[in-house]
Amino acid sequence: MNATAFGCLFAGLFLLIPSWRDWDWFFLGWRMRFMTELFGREKTRLFYMVLGGLLTGAGLLLLLDL
Repeated sequence: MNATAFGCLFAGLFLLIPSWRDWDWFFLGWRMRFMTELFGREKTRLFYMVLGGLLTGAGLLLLLDL
């Protein structure tokens, strides 16, 4: 199996699930605080949901060799 595909799949799900569920531990961390303060929580959530969906889709495409 392709390590890049699994990496994209894992990273995409790691971004998608906390953004969709609006988990505080994800958005209140010191790395996310900058984005949240700059754009607001809802726009940051939307951005990370889209990014997570794209990475998950890319991981699935790589995994299936399409």
